[in-house]
Amino acid sequence: MKVKAEKNEEGWHIEISPEFAKELESMEPEQREEVLDLIQGLKEGSVDPLSMGVSLCGYCGDEMDHVREGDGPNACNKCLKELR
Repeated sequence: MKVKAEKNEEGWHIEISPEFAKELESMEPEQREEVLDLIQGLKEGSVDPLSMGVSLCGYCGDEMDHVREGDGPNACNKCLKELR
């Protein structure tokens, strides 16, 4: 495992393995800065890892063109129209 993260009161406690630290050292400076900013945001709680990434429709699997908030269906606009 290269990175271990556990939720705490403020954000996340991050443990970086020696292998991952070595990878960080070999990255381009801009890329390394992006990763370090992300890690810092996770630690502070300003970055929510559960809201990151691409959302896919739960029906057709296509990338969603919007974010559904709340308990509504996990469906793209096309599938929502078909479901109605």
